[in-house]
Amino acid sequence: MQKFEFTKIDTVKVEDINSLENPAFPFTQASVPPEPFLSGIAEPIIAIGTAALAVVLFFTIRSE
Repeated sequence: MQKFEFTKIDTVKVEDINSLENPAFPFTQASVPPEPFLSGIAEPIIAIGTAALAVVLFFTIRSE
């Protein structure tokens, strides 16, 4: 017996919005949601902070 699984995604790339919206039909136009805070600002800060901490720990522990 084979199992099947279907997955649907309802997201659209920002670049593809113009090809999907039609100015003649107002119900096809919507505002673009803002970028989430975590992936926009906090995620790069966490990544840079982690890398800096690893470098500092590497040199302080190595020098002992």
